[in-house]
Amino acid sequence: MASDSPTVVLDTATSLEAYFQNELNASKLTRPMWMLWILSAGLIALDGFDFFIIGVAMPFIQRDFGLS
Repeated sequence: MASDSPTVVLDTATSLEAYFQNELNASKLTRPMWMLWILSAGLIALDGFDFFIIGVAMPFIQRDFGLS
């Protein structure tokens, strides 16, 4: 009987996952969701740009301040 418990839990988790997957697939993105997505994508791009600029500027900063 103990061997049946993990199977039941797995089946419940799988059906719960399937339920949420179906709900997410059936829902539409609203305007606030789109705005949040665009804002998040823009901030990730800004973070990448910042990381790139620091990498470009670091040799010049090291040279100007005499850092090794």
